[in-house]
Amino acid sequence: MDSQSLYLLLFITLLPLIALLISYKRNRGSIYNGFYFLGFIGALGIDFIAFAFSSQNKILMILAGLIAMVFVVLSFFGTFILIIALFKNARNLIQKEGFRFHNLLTLFAAIGLVILLIIPPIVNGAIPEDAYYLRALYSFFMFAIYYFIFVFILFLLASWIYRFAPNKANKDFIIVLGSGLRNGREVPPLLASRIDYAIEFYQKHEVKPILIFSGGRGDDEHLAEGVAMKDYAIHHGIPEDHAIAEDQSRNTYENMLFSKRIMDNLKPDGKYKVAFSSNNFHIFRADRYARMVGLKNTHGIAAKTATYFIPNAMIREYIALIVMTKRTHIVVLSLVFILIFTFAVVSSILL
Repeated sequence: MDSQSLYLLLFITLLPLIALLISYKRNRGSIYNGFYFLGFIGALGIDFIAFAFSSQNKILMILAGLIAMVFVVLSFFGTFILIIALFKNARNLIQKEGFRFHNLLTLFAAIGLVILLIIPPIVNGAIPEDAYYLRALYSFFMFAIYYFIFVFILFLLASWIYRFAPNKANKDFIIVLGSGLRNGREVPPLLASRIDYAIEFYQKHEVKPILIFSGGRGDDEHLAEGVAMKDYAIHHGIPEDHAIAEDQSRNTYENMLFSKRIMDNLKPDGKYKVAFSSNNFHIFRADRYARMVGLKNTHGIAAKTATYFIPNAMIREYIALIVMTKRTHIVVLSLVFILIFTFAVVSSILL
């Protein structure tokens, strides 16, 4: 391969990287960041393989061959490995957290992948070649499945790279997002991890920020989450005049909205910097809610979560994100539906 071709490949590789950097700076909570990152990694891999074989360097050629081999193996066996991992995770989660519907998402995902491997080839073989509209319906259904799988991959990548921005200790406020109380009164470990991480970040500030503990009272709770969280933080060394309980919110959107009202009252000029503390699986979607209520100069700090809990939680977050952005997906799928059935109509007339 000549140098001109290599420069062209390098230029193509830089395009998604530049797009990623611009998009990340403007909105690091955008799912498009996952798309640009995937494009960059894919182009970088192609560049490396092309350079390795054009240079005839044996070490680089071996590495390129190994990369290509790993890609091929994952392409053929990755789904089977994922299915086994999902079943194991579902069993582990149920054993530790109990048999509840919201703990069964990895189990449903594993079963869904098994069905996806078995049923489509059977259905495809059973549809007559001249059944254009039936084939169009099947094609659209399969496109929709792989579309949502692809969006899920982008969501995972975007959520992962979201955490790479530095958390500067220059905030005026830290919002701690609620997640429910144990026995209606106690702060459970998941929620405690959010508070503990917020306190740790609070202690890094020379000028201490105000902590806002956001969460209302659920139907099965004896006191508001915000109040319980505030008491927990004061018990762990936070001064009472640096802790505020927001006790009316019922969801993440209201966490952000009602907390913003408190901050606007304390700083009417609106010139303040904010961080919000939640678990690592939740901060990506929470960032979208923060922007929805007008909190532009903010970012999430991610408290660690037990590894076994993350896959199920990420699926739940993805479903919630799809609901949040349903209009976009409806438009995309509607356009594809029109395109596929237009092709079916033309085929039925001409063939």
